[in-house]
Amino acid sequence: MTRTQLYENFAANIELERERLKLTQQKMADALQISLSKYKILIANPFEANIDIYLAHQIQKLTGKTVRELCGDDLPELEMIRYFRELPRHRQEAIRYMIEIEYQLPPDGRDNSTVNDEDCVTVFVPTGNMEDGMTLDSRDFITANISEYKKNSRERVDCGVKITSNHLHPVYMKGDVLLISKRAPRDGDIGIFIYKETRQIYIREFKQTSPCELRPINSYGETIYVDSSSKADMDKWIKFGTVLTVMR
Repeated sequence: MTRTQLYENFAANIELERERLKLTQQKMADALQISLSKYKILIANPFEANIDIYLAHQIQKLTGKTVRELCGDDLPELEMIRYFRELPRHRQEAIRYMIEIEYQLPPDGRDNSTVNDEDCVTVFVPTGNMEDGMTLDSRDFITANISEYKKNSRERVDCGVKITSNHLHPVYMKGDVLLISKRAPRDGDIGIFIYKETRQIYIREFKQTSPCELRPINSYGETIYVDSSSKADMDKWIKFGTVLTVMR
């Protein structure tokens, strides 16, 4: 990003934030402890606005957005912060607590001196039986070494899911680890789908038909139909990810 783009993004996003906060330019200037004329310079010609550290701090305090966000930086960390802000406070507190615990825990059995962190992936371990239409409940986390998989594939692995029962036999067995990409499934892929209303999870074969079909991977369960042309129908589902391979 060039210097010009950075300044222009910053000025444009401050005006968007003002509109979001439903403030007049005068009230925005008052909140930032600057004059109206300086605020107008800030959004019209930010190169001449003399943005000091205190003003940047006031802007972040008022808008809740970091300077990098206001400058238009597109980073995964910033995206996570945006998602985090939208969660209810009790969920935010639970996530903070989880992060604190994870930070204090030692590595889960792997030797950091011999295993490259880039060759590892976090694996979700669901509680209870993994069956058709399982409930999204509490989870544990372990770490899996995927260096062998990475030697033979260029597909990005975002996480793993451990199979905790034999309910998905004969396709998946207890102890298997599914390597997951968050990309949307293609025709014939096995995907993991979450139905929002019931918080139930389905591991299904995706067929790009009209309507789309989510087919059971064994003899249990019925085919689920999802109309991809209907936003209302699509909005009922979360695409958790696509199964890339199984580690046994």
